[in-house]
Amino acid sequence: MAANNSTAWINLECPVNPYIRESITNFLFELGAAGIAEGEDIITAYFPPAADKNQLLAQLESYYASLQEIGLPVETTHIIHRTIQDRDWNTEWKKNLQPFFVTDDMMIKPSWHKKPTHAPKIVLEIDPEMAFGTGIHETTRMCLQLLEKHIKKNATVLDIGTGTGILAIAAIKLGARKVVAFDNDPIAVSTACKNASKNGTLGRTLLYTGDSPVLKSNFSLIVANINRKIILKLLPLMKEMLDYNTILILSGILDKEEGKIRSACQEQKMLIIDADHQGEWLAFVLKKQPGANVGKN
Repeated sequence: MAANNSTAWINLECPVNPYIRESITNFLFELGAAGIAEGEDIITAYFPPAADKNQLLAQLESYYASLQEIGLPVETTHIIHRTIQDRDWNTEWKKNLQPFFVTDDMMIKPSWHKKPTHAPKIVLEIDPEMAFGTGIHETTRMCLQLLEKHIKKNATVLDIGTGTGILAIAAIKLGARKVVAFDNDPIAVSTACKNASKNGTLGRTLLYTGDSPVLKSNFSLIVANINRKIILKLLPLMKEMLDYNTILILSGILDKEEGKIRSACQEQKMLIIDADHQGEWLAFVLKKQPGANVGKN
């Protein structure tokens, strides 16, 4: 029995809602989670055999209590815990990822599920591996929905922080002629390449590892599902890579960060022409104001 227990991973199922999902996810990684799968109202975390299950549960219960203390809507703190043998790792993890609709005309499915008979015209086959972006998270879902709404046929697209490559793949399937995508994580870029190949979009996608755009050409559309800090850093550069009749989609913005992002957009003479709000997250669609470059050297 001891030999078996030494290879048994600790599996924790933590209840979440849109208001605490990101906080719980970040905290689980801080505790040492080796992998996380997101469901609609559950986050499943996997910890290596050497982890102390009782200590993990105590720290999580304390963290849930601290979220309640600051007024966040914690509906339940009941954490389900079990151990799973190492050979069952992929099976248990994959159970949490099922095909689902993002819009009426777009579905996301992992490769191990067959294409449903009721599938829409656009099906994105995404395997997250160790990269961010399965489409379940509000930030990714908003980007996909805004892409579908605003992209034009034969667009050239820049995807900043591509993760699994889901937005780049969606852009091609929605009619883009070419996509340039990058991420500062080489594992994410490798994952994005694999996913693009599965979806038949690799031939029209340029993927590279980096922290910022290295190209100076203009794009029809830029999509950036990142975070406030990187948005503020890259906003001037993103603006310069847009024509006046094309757009920028920003996501990864928390409710409490809205004012800072709006002020930065105003400083850069960028107009917010559309927005979405899901859970505690915001997404903006922007255009350059006419004459925004006047006076620049």
